[in-house]
Amino acid sequence: YILLAAYQMNRGSDCVSGMCELGPNRLRLVQLNLEASKVARKRGADQLVCQFLTKAVELIHTDHRDWENGSIYQMVLEVHTRLAEVELSRGHFDQANQLVGTILKHAQTARDKIPALKVRSRSYSSQLQFGKAIEVLREALDVLGVNFRNSNRVSQVSEVLRIKRLVRGYTDDDFLSLEPMTDETMLLAVQILTDIGLYGFINDRTTNILAFCKLIQTTLEYGMCAETGLAYAGYAQILGVMGNMAEAHRFSQLALQVSHMNNGHHYQGRNYASNGDTGNTSA
Repeated sequence: YILLAAYQMNRGSDCVSGMCELGPNRLRLVQLNLEASKVARKRGADQLVCQFLTKAVELIHTDHRDWENGSIYQMVLEVHTRLAEVELSRGHFDQANQLVGTILKHAQTARDKIPALKVRSRSYSSQLQFGKAIEVLREALDVLGVNFRNSNRVSQVSEVLRIKRLVRGYTDDDFLSLEPMTDETMLLAVQILTDIGLYGFINDRTTNILAFCKLIQTTLEYGMCAETGLAYAGYAQILGVMGNMAEAHRFSQLALQVSHMNNGHHYQGRNYASNGDTGNTSA
């Protein structure tokens, strides 16, 4: 009944001349539309999701007042972030970027900015502007305080050599028995690095290599996560390009094992592709 309730309440609010006349019911209606959008999403009703979230945003003050109200800040942030994601999925890039701009202007913490920056990067990538997508993701890493080297040949060579030294002495069991990653900042960072690696593969192979080196380093320092399999797969590709086919095959196999172990199923396609790139015919 929540969808019908939200629909009827929205129709009633349209008859009111201004937000002031809604009084305290304004924020209740924002919450109702947010909850209705979640139900609609579960039912695959994308048009309703957009309608409910759009109405919720319309009911929020366009200035700073609602954003600075601590009791409703998270609701206001969630509504804007969800609508930005929906507009992106509908191909409405200008609307999505406008919402992203609002979020970045009012977000109270660095972590609150990350979903918005990811929407902006996906907006650029959807328009095949992969260089701009990578720039936005670099900004996201800066917001998190995570260092990521500039894309140039010197950085590429030095990072590859550093990672080769870092993994020296690790056995397969060592790689497969790392503790789970628990650092919230780094869990966000590895998702961003994964996207950088993907866009770099298409647009800038040096950035692609740097991203996978950073993923390997982060995995060894902070532990295993859903992206660990892809980190091993990316490193396998680097080793394959360098002609070290035995180690490339080893890491491609580790990638598949970790993906099965560690909830990385959504990356298995890329990991199998890495197996093919490294000449493994047994996958």
